[in-house]
Amino acid sequence: MESDFPRRTVPLIVSVDGHIEDVLQYLESLRTEFPLLQVWIHPYACADHPNDFPMKVTTPDLGDSYGNLRTAEITCCKHHFTWLLQETFTSETLNKYDTFFFLEEDYIVAPTVYETIQQGMQAIEEYSVETPFLGVALDPTNGGIAEEPVVLPDHLFYAHAFQTGPMTMHRDIYQAIVRAAPDYCTMDESNWDWTLVQLTLQESLPHVMLFPSRSQVRHIGLDRGMHEHILMGTPTAPLSVFHATAVYGPVRVNHTVRPKQVSGGWGHKMDHEHCLRILSLPPSNNEVSIQ
Repeated sequence: MESDFPRRTVPLIVSVDGHIEDVLQYLESLRTEFPLLQVWIHPYACADHPNDFPMKVTTPDLGDSYGNLRTAEITCCKHHFTWLLQETFTSETLNKYDTFFFLEEDYIVAPTVYETIQQGMQAIEEYSVETPFLGVALDPTNGGIAEEPVVLPDHLFYAHAFQTGPMTMHRDIYQAIVRAAPDYCTMDESNWDWTLVQLTLQESLPHVMLFPSRSQVRHIGLDRGMHEHILMGTPTAPLSVFHATAVYGPVRVNHTVRPKQVSGGWGHKMDHEHCLRILSLPPSNNEVSIQ
């Protein structure tokens, strides 16, 4: 079943971590279906720089403060996401949009994914006077590590602390990340999502996220992808439709979430300096569209 994403009126941005020919050819084939598709190429992609930074560093890797050595592939993912954030929120072609939905490539979406995002954003606006929100998340299972809240009715939003997964981000949240760049860029955490979690624990970002009571995305993994270990061997059950009727209870959650032991591997000064430089850059207009 197709999703309700308005593919002919809303931009779809695909950020590719390097010139990977099969991926680029596939994206080119989608242009008729998605006329507002923009394809961006990460200029610091590890796929395009296998023998130099950011894939490799030129000074010794002494590890982070937890003793974890640098993991190049994961490190490259955080560099890609950081660059994508900066490009998205400084792009002149996107400056009329204030909120963006960030989704990795190995997720499937529900038929009502776009409606859920819109309803969640409206709910956040209504409740934001008393509760600041990080955004709308669409996976209450946190990538399959938790169960859906079946004790809740099918069509309610509820508040919970952010852990991981696809989410919306408003310009105000991006600006808060830029202000917290010294922590974001030097924290011993090589995953972008868990870096955000640590920033919520430091109160640099709001810790409350709004979730639908039924998953609107599912993490399935991809063959030869980073999350191949969760690859579904059989067809997955369809995701439920979601038509929000209310927000469950008072919009308050315990600020304390169990801190994940940091993944580390983000202790090299070259990574820190590159990250800080990206978040301080003016608009680069490095959008690369395949024509």
